[in-house]
Amino acid sequence: MLARISVRDLRNLEAIEWLPAAGSHLLLGGNGAGKTSLLEAIYLVATSRSFRTSRTDECVRRGASGLCVEADVSDGR
Repeated sequence: MLARISVRDLRNLEAIEWLPAAGSHLLLGGNGAGKTSLLEAIYLVATSRSFRTSRTDECVRRGASGLCVEADVSDGR
């Protein structure tokens, strides 16, 4: 279970930290709010690759020198 994800400079996400509670989640927001970018960050930290591009450097937020995605997981107990 994803306990925490911290994202910096991925697509349009400058810096966020999310601590999802147990259960289902619904991501809501307007176009360009970062919903897909958050999902991409979760996928990136789980698989070491993006589902949108084969070049990770294309995921770096414009004007940033790199990106960082960190996560904590738990066994759900």
